[in-house]
Amino acid sequence: MAKNVQTPVAQRGGSPGSSRSKRQEILASAIDHFGRDGFEYTKWADIAADVGLGSTALYHSFESKLHCLFEIHGDAVEAERERFERLTADHSEFRPALVRLLNGLFDLSEHDVLRNRCSLLRRASSPSRANRRGRRRHRA
Repeated sequence: MAKNVQTPVAQRGGSPGSSRSKRQEILASAIDHFGRDGFEYTKWADIAADVGLGSTALYHSFESKLHCLFEIHGDAVEAERERFERLTADHSEFRPALVRLLNGLFDLSEHDVLRNRCSLLRRASSPSRANRRGRRRHRA
């Protein structure tokens, strides 16, 4: 069950910040939109509107909507690795470390849940290469 915590999109203020903080705002908005609406159904313009930018200004931070998704994937993998290290660091025995790790899998904020959902989006929405090749052969 997800904790009822505001996502960074909901927490952020309206004050302008550095380009790095704007990038973080874009990522937070993208996680919110991709996680709730799906990658394919999210418009780049919706993310831009959330952070107070025009659609073309997003290209200063990301090459494309897909590049943004890949950045979210990378951040999610890194966050999960860090969490794994934190949860298992002080246990030299396997069993207590495993119990702590398994309990930690359910201790997620809403933002964590949406970010992890983003990690599954691209894989679930696009067929594998082998699958596409098989369909092409079948059509021929």
